[in-house]
Amino acid sequence: MGRALAIVAACELVLADNPTIDVLINNGAPWLAGNLEELSDADITSTVAATVSGTIRVTKGLLPGLHRSTVADIITIVSTSGIQGWDLSGGSVPFYAAKHGQSGFSDKLRHELKGRGIRVSAIYPPDFDDADPTDASWENSQIEGTKISNREIVS
Repeated sequence: MGRALAIVAACELVLADNPTIDVLINNGAPWLAGNLEELSDADITSTVAATVSGTIRVTKGLLPGLHRSTVADIITIVSTSGIQGWDLSGGSVPFYAAKHGQSGFSDKLRHELKGRGIRVSAIYPPDFDDADPTDASWENSQIEGTKISNREIVS
């Protein structure tokens, strides 16, 4: 319950500083690798809770600010792990399940908020290299034959 209260408190702080929110980007999901039988119950629960419940709770908490905007967008970065039938290499069963939860949430929310002035989108970027924005390599363009980097996603 403590984490749930922390989400409520964080949303309240954001809205106190910024009563109108134009863009919410949901991009939280802890990576969890390994075979299901090897994973702890705690890791399974925390991965699904952070990815699915966290996305839903933060979105719900910030909806009042999004409703105040005339150009509101909710964007959830799901990953190809949330696409039915996609290449299932890497990641664990709970991680994939959680990403499908984010995808389903975004799809249903898009229908629920249709016509209410808030656009809802989900994007499905492939696996990528995680470049450090404070490192000089951040400014380098993608090297042929490598994975896309988070720099290209930001661009």
